[in-house]
Amino acid sequence: MLNILIIIGWLLAICLMLYLAKELAKDRFRARRERKLANRNAIRARRREQFMENRRRWAEINTGVIQPRPAEAAAYAERRQNQNQRLFGWVVFLLWEGYWIVEIVDQFKKSDHPLQLPYFFLFIVMVVIPYSVYWFSTRRRRLARRASDKTLQSANSR
Repeated sequence: MLNILIIIGWLLAICLMLYLAKELAKDRFRARRERKLANRNAIRARRREQFMENRRRWAEINTGVIQPRPAEAAAYAERRQNQNQRLFGWVVFLLWEGYWIVEIVDQFKKSDHPLQLPYFFLFIVMVVIPYSVYWFSTRRRRLARRASDKTLQSANSR
């Protein structure tokens, strides 16, 4: 019975790995499509920003009032924050996985019957918890991206 549960657990782990590989490929294709769209939008945005910059410069020359550039500062701060969050996430992930790998090796060496390790628990600790943390941490970003995509679509349709 234990052997059957171990086999079922491994099959489940393999199926989940295949599912995650499929999601990874789908995300890569989506990212490529979004990158192409972003390039097109970047060209349009660059023209729009150049127009706004010329208008700001003209207003500065004629009125003598120096107007701030909030978009540049906000974009830089957001980029730094995302970079720091990503770095922190990777460090925590590597520490988490390293700890559990050391724990597994230690239990494997101590145990007389190494196949009696709690594989389901190890699967949850090594795969499910990191993936769920990643999913929940990127949820806010995905929702914000969807909202901005909707506003871009509504702006482009005008």
